[in-house]
Amino acid sequence: DLGMIATLIERKDWRAIEILSKRLQDVNMALKYACKPVVAAPFGTTVGGGAEIVMHSSCVIPYAETYMGLVETGVGLVPGGGGCKELLQRACARVEGHSRQTLLPALQRTWRTIATASMSTSAHDAMARGLMDAAAQVVMNKDALLDEAKIKALELSYKNYMPPLPVRIPLLGEFGRAAIRYELESMRKGDFVSEHDALIGDKVAHILTGGNILAGTEADEEYLLELEREAFVSLCGEEKTRQRITHMLATGKPLRN
Repeated sequence: DLGMIATLIERKDWRAIEILSKRLQDVNMALKYACKPVVAAPFGTTVGGGAEIVMHSSCVIPYAETYMGLVETGVGLVPGGGGCKELLQRACARVEGHSRQTLLPALQRTWRTIATASMSTSAHDAMARGLMDAAAQVVMNKDALLDEAKIKALELSYKNYMPPLPVRIPLLGEFGRAAIRYELESMRKGDFVSEHDALIGDKVAHILTGGNILAGTEADEEYLLELEREAFVSLCGEEKTRQRITHMLATGKPLRN
């Protein structure tokens, strides 16, 4: 709720903002590890917190015309409900071997997806970007979407659905962050991003690389969720973020400042 966040920013109630972020993270983790299957049926524009809910569901049955993305950087924030963590985890899972050379391209793609607030052009594109599971069953008839989702939920239940096991995520630490900062600096010099964009991009890099740790360190999901919350709250304290949120609420359009 961007309006609620704006109100809390005006009050400088940073603790309340952190609680809101933690609450969404907890809900999404409960969805991911629920003992019963949770099937998401997204359609149309599915962004921000909505995208994070879909990403943490057991299974996704999307409508073909689903436009999905983690677009929080457009309003001066970072995904604060587990989106950074989940997208990175999926990217790493696709990589064979966890060396610096294999993980760095996956890290860079994940960073670009989040930092540029890019959206998928369809459900199939969302699958290609890692925003949806590659096994998602795309529905062409929107009127049949909920029926198909219910059928899938029952099918998983009848098959004695088991939630995924908790994972540890390989991180690239300062090595990975240096590579992203080099790319970010090139974008800044080319005037492709503003100074505030660069600040947000560096916050995203800090989350995805695990902060000040050694490359090759593996961390659990809660560690990355904590980094997400810290970055989310700190950006709420930036004046240019406040301006972006206010502008979005007033016009429905992003502000580049």
